[in-house]
Amino acid sequence: MFTKIFIVALLAHTNESLRCVYGGYGSVDGRNGAAPIQNVTCTSETHYCVSLDSDVVFNGEHVKGVAKGCDKEMPDSIQRTFCRAQGCRTENENIGSVNICCCKENYCNMATKTLQFTSILSILLLLYLSF
Repeated sequence: MFTKIFIVALLAHTNESLRCVYGGYGSVDGRNGAAPIQNVTCTSETHYCVSLDSDVVFNGEHVKGVAKGCDKEMPDSIQRTFCRAQGCRTENENIGSVNICCCKENYCNMATKTLQFTSILSILLLLYLSF
């Protein structure tokens, strides 16, 4: 009986879809705009949350900003897969650069680099002070 309950619980957990933060902000040729930040549930085929920090020239316009969402589900990306592994990388092309950060935990794309760095620094400082 316990084995059946365990298997059902394991399957229920395995089928749970990833949840990510969706939205962003930026500018196109100096005109600022934003998509409100909201929590979304990704499709079952999506395994990464993504955060894109771009500074590019696209269709003759300077586009600079941050976009967050579910990998393979970003608007205007034509179902592009940005993530193959967790971590950050920068793609430099002749149109500009895009910093791509990918992660696999619910809402993991919420934090900014500054917030992540500050959190790590705070933990290290607490460890140092405790000795």
